[in-house]
Formats: sequence, structure tokens, C-alpha cells
Amino acid sequence: MKNILFLSFFLFVWPLSGCDDGVKVKEACGDGFIDPGEECDGDNLHEQTCESLGHYNRFGTLRCLPTCLYDRDECGGRCGDNTVDAGDGEQCDGENMNGQTCQNQGFTGGTMSCTAGCLFDTSGCESACGNGHLEPGEECDDQARQDGDGCSADCLVEPGWDCTGDVPPVCTTTCGDGIAAGGEMCDGTDLRGADCQSVDGTPYYGGSLACTQDCEYDVTACQASGWCGDGLVQGGGLEACDEEDFGGATCENLGFHPGTLQCLGDCQTIDTQFCGGSCGDGVAQLSYETCDGADLHFDLNGDGLPDDCTDFGYYEGELGCDTDCQTPLLSGCSLSCGDGVISPLHGEECEAEDLNGVTCASLGYASGTLGCGDDCRFDGGCTPWVRVVAGLGHTCALSGEGTVYCWGDNSSGQLGDGTTVDSTTPVPVVGLPAGITGLTAGGRHTCAFTGTGVVRCWGANEYGQLGDGTFVQRSSPVAPAGEPVMDSYLTVSAGLNHTCADTNGGLVYCWGRNHLGQLGNGTNTDSATAVQVSGILMLASGVASGGDYSCVLWINMSFNRTDVLCWGDNSQGQLADGTQTPSNVPVTVTGLSDSAAQIVAGQDFACAAHAHIPNHGLSCWGYFLVGGSYVIMPSAQSILTGSTHEYTGTSGPAARYVFMSLRNLSTSSVEIQTLGDNAYHQASPVNMPEVYLPTHQPSMDGFGSFAAGAEHACGIAADGTLWCWGRNNKGQLGDPNTSIVAENPLKVLFQ
Repeated sequence: MKNILFLSFFLFVWPLSGCDDGVKVKEACGDGFIDPGEECDGDNLHEQTCESLGHYNRFGTLRCLPTCLYDRDECGGRCGDNTVDAGDGEQCDGENMNGQTCQNQGFTGGTMSCTAGCLFDTSGCESACGNGHLEPGEECDDQARQDGDGCSADCLVEPGWDCTGDVPPVCTTTCGDGIAAGGEMCDGTDLRGADCQSVDGTPYYGGSLACTQDCEYDVTACQASGWCGDGLVQGGGLEACDEEDFGGATCENLGFHPGTLQCLGDCQTIDTQFCGGSCGDGVAQLSYETCDGADLHFDLNGDGLPDDCTDFGYYEGELGCDTDCQTPLLSGCSLSCGDGVISPLHGEECEAEDLNGVTCASLGYASGTLGCGDDCRFDGGCTPWVRVVAGLGHTCALSGEGTVYCWGDNSSGQLGDGTTVDSTTPVPVVGLPAGITGLTAGGRHTCAFTGTGVVRCWGANEYGQLGDGTFVQRSSPVAPAGEPVMDSYLTVSAGLNHTCADTNGGLVYCWGRNHLGQLGNGTNTDSATAVQVSGILMLASGVASGGDYSCVLWINMSFNRTDVLCWGDNSQGQLADGTQTPSNVPVTVTGLSDSAAQIVAGQDFACAAHAHIPNHGLSCWGYFLVGGSYVIMPSAQSILTGSTHEYTGTSGPAARYVFMSLRNLSTSSVEIQTLGDNAYHQASPVNMPEVYLPTHQPSMDGFGSFAAGAEHACGIAADGTLWCWGRNNKGQLGDPNTSIVAENPLKVLFQ
């Protein structure tokens, strides 16, 4: 009210203040208004009561003193009045501790204070838990100050324990109170956090851990679930083995060879190290396996050597082992016969129907149908060459089917193709009868004959060497005239300008040039028809004609041996009768130590192969190399001897060199030696004019038969192909380049 009046007065006098600013308002206790510094004023208690002012007597009467302060006498005490009202529950008030300290409160020291609620604050007091005195805040004191014995390190009774009030106390646990304490493993459901997997170090697989009435673990349910070490394999993937129980597993059904299994301590791993190995461990157990990984022991062919890809028909790659450790794995092998790809580096010539464009002709055969064999090499369906002969500058060859081809010089029609044009490639001889089995070449003429005695000749005929009753050269075959009536020709041999033939009755006939008696009929007159050699009535065979002479094997019944008879030119001792006088009738070769088995006739020398052991060898006569020099030998002299080899030879009527074949009687291997003229490498690839001594020619060892021309030579290889070497000025090597001299054999191609 006072305030309202004051405000009204203020509002009234404010407009007049400009007139008199000396008027003052004065506050006064007793005016009913609570002025600053007043708690109350008269009956105005500022809406306070004993209770609102925090006094304990909330029903007391609060009054206002004349000094405008509260009269609290009937309100009683209150917290904060610095008077300890013990009856109202105060222990202290402000700084008034009522004479109390930490010590008389049972603490050993420190400073006690009073809380805002007028209670002792002993947090600043110090007690000595473990000092053997039961102090405030302590439930026990066993002087140990450690947990786990009933009285904790803070001198409090631990859960699950009962402690006496003694110092030190006696603390005991109570089994059955549901709290596992002290020496109790458990109590009720309090398992101290243990379960079946951790209870006793045994890794049980399941179950529920329980507690007995004696507060000990009950693992019955745990054990029922099994554990590693119980000797029984637990299913469901829990264990692979347990002690001696392997769940039916054995070394064998685990993929190993027989042995002993062991179970590792985790019951998860079966140790197979004492099994007898397994397929796939990289080590072949030879009692059970043939291979394992890279350890291979294949020997399917039984040669005692480890097999590789080549033993299975492959050329390259690495042999492997299949997953059964028994079967060779061929996926790492490559390139084989039959894979459809021709592999020349591995000796393949063809693959099935793929002949790589090769034909019999391109291989050097005259005819046949080429095929591919199971070994991917040509199957030999081509017709081989069986005979080759050579003259002064031409060559002819006979195929296995009886056809004859010739090439080289044809100036006299000696190629037999109906022309006189030289040819550097083989051309077929026209008009020959079927069944040709033999072939012979003179200087510039050629003859072919059958096994039934049919003879055909062609080429130069100026001396009647074709025997057709004329002296006219023929470019195609003609039949000799004057053939024996009651006999037939067996072997035909052409000399340089004459021809001789023996019969199956042991007689000899000749025709052609006879100026030196080379027809042997007792005259020196040329003959264009066959004349019989004098003095040979039977028992002759193997006639051989040289330059201007001829020789024949003759069975000497008087001495039971085979001698050699010769006739014609003897200027170089070709007849070996001890003189150098020509003879137009046969004379006996002297100087032979044994029966002769074969005659070799060159241009002006001849040789005979001995027939018997231990005198096997070769004896020669005429103009011949002996000891590195040419000499005239008017009687036979031994050139090669020995009991371990069989000797044969080849030469020709225009040749001054000889091929000598030495067949080992023990191994059947053949070595070729040569001797004589080598001006054009016809006798050896070695660059020397003569082969002065019998010399092995390794490049010729593969040839089965030879032909010796004047300046070139030819041979038939084991596969039936034809090869020539030496001079090629007339194309006689079968090569288009007529300027070459071939040191080594060149294959003759027929396309």
C-alpha cells in the first residue's frame, strides 16, 4: 500500500519537479511496507512461515519484530543457524561441530566437516582398514586387506560370507545361499561364469553345467555330449578321430597305401604320416604305383630305361602321371605321327593322306602309287630301281616293274626314246618287250634282256654292236640277228663297241667290232650278227665285256675249279695270259689262286672275285693301279684278301676305276672301297685325280649296286632310289645343269 501511495505521489509531483527538485521520500520501519534491509514490516511477513524459512517447528508462529526483522522464537531451530539442534537430528551446524572430531567419531585422523544438511561429513576423516580395529565404515577387519577371505580389502563383508564381529572376524560361506564364494566351486545357479567348455579344462562339446548340493560342479550333462579324448568319435563334424577311434577311416579309404593312422590331440586331424604314402604325394610307391607327380617309372617296352614321350609315339614334351598313379598322362606330349601335322624335323614325310605334294616321281622313282605308312614315312608303294648302267656319256636304269629309262648323251640314239636329242632328265625307252630283267651299256649303245632270253639293243651301230644285221644306228630297240636256235641268252654284256652274251647252255656269242679279236670267233672281222666264241662248248657263264675285250667264267672240269677265259685286246695285259698279245680266241687268265665267282671288266683292266674262304678277295690284271702307280699286269694279282669279308666289284667298258664291295661275313655290314681314275670325282668326293689305294668311301656305303661310266658313276640306294655323281656335261647325272661336277651323289628325279 505504501508503495502504491508513493507511486501516486510520484506521478503527481513529477510534473512539478521542474519547479522544486528538493522534495525527498523517506523509508520508515512500521509503515507496513518492506523496504530494503527489512525482513518484514508489521503484519507483512513477506508471505513467509516458519516452515518456509526452514525451521524444524513448521507449525510455530512467525512474527515481525519492531525492527522489521523476523521473530522466530516459536519456529524452533533450523539447519544453518550455527546452533546444533540435536533433537531435530542435527549433528553439527555450519562451523559448529558440537565438539566432535574425526577421532572421537572413531577415525584415526583427518578433518571432519558439516554438510549442508547439518550432518557430519567424514569423507575427510581417515580410517585404517587392516589395523586390527573395527572402525566406523568397517564391517570387519581381519588385518589382511585382501579379497576372497570373507572380509574384503575395504573391510567389508563380501557377498556370500558371514563374518563374526570379532577382530579378527571368523568368516564362513554358506553353501546354498546362491552365491559362490570362498572355496565353493558354485552355489545354486551361480557357476562363477563357468560352463561345460571351460569348467575343468576338458573341452566338452555341449551340455549344461550344474552345481551339486555340496557346491561342486556337476559335469554329468557335459560328459554326455562327449569331449576330445573320450575315445569316441563325436559326429556332426565335431571330431575326425578320437584316440584309437577313426570313425571307420583307414589308410586305404583315405587314399593312402596300407599303414597306421594316428589321431592328433585336437581330434580334428587324422595323421597319415605312417601310412604307406598316397597317390598324389609326389613319390611313387613302387609296390602300388607306377608314377606319382613327376616321379615316373614307366617302362612299358621293357627296355629297362624310363619311358618318355617318344615311347608313346610323340616327338616332344614332358610325360606326366595321371591321377590314378598308374597311367601315363600324355597331355604334355606333343607332335606325333597321326596328329595331322607333318613334322619333318622328327623324320615325318607324310600324315595319312597328306603326302606334302610328294609323288613317286618327285622322290626319284619312275612309277608306283605313293602312300603314307603308320610311321608317317612313305610306305614304299613306289617301284624301286633295280639296275643302273653307264656308258661314255649316258645312263640307263631298269625299274622293278621292267621299264627302262635313259638320260644324258643321245647323239647315237643310245637313250632309246626314238630321238637323238640329249636329255638331262630320264626318258622312257620305247618299244621294249615286257619282262625286262637285265640291262647293259656300252660306250654309246645299250641293251636290255628278259629272263627268257629276249634281247633288244639300241644306239651306235657303226660296228654292228646292236647285232641287228646292219651297221645303222638305232634310236629305238632292235632285236639282234643270229640268235642261237637251240639255246637262249642268259646274260648280256656290252663292251665299248661290241656286245657278248652267254646262254643257258653254257655257250658265248658276240657281235660288233672285232679289230682286236674281241668277238673271240678266231677272226678280226666286225660282225653285225651274233657269232659263237670259239673253243667254249659249254660250262660258261657270267660274261663281262670291257673296252675291246671280253671275259667269261668257265668251269674247268679237269681241275674242278672255275677259271676265267678272256679274248680280244691285250695291249695292257687285259687277257692276263702272261703276254700283251691280242687273241681272237679265249685264253685262260693266269695268276688266280682260287676259283673265280665274278668278273669285273673295266676299259683296260679286269678283276675276279675269289669264291672260297680263306682266299676271299679280289685279284686284278691289265692296266691297273698298284701301290699308287699304274702298271701293266699281264697276269692276275691279289688286290684285296681276307677271310672275314666277301668281295664283289663293279666297273664298266668305258671306266678306269672300280667299286669294291666288302661284306662282313659276321655282321653282314657292307663297306664300299674304290680305286682308280677320279678326274671328275667319279670314284671319290675327295679332290684328287686318282684314288691310288683301295679307300673306304663312307658316302657310298648305303648303295647296293653301282654303274661306272667314263667320267660319272651312279648307285642304287637301299630305298630303291637312284643317285649319280661326277661329270654332267651331257646331263648323264640327270641334272639340268650340265656345267656341274658333283662331288657327292645327287638324286635322279623323274619329273
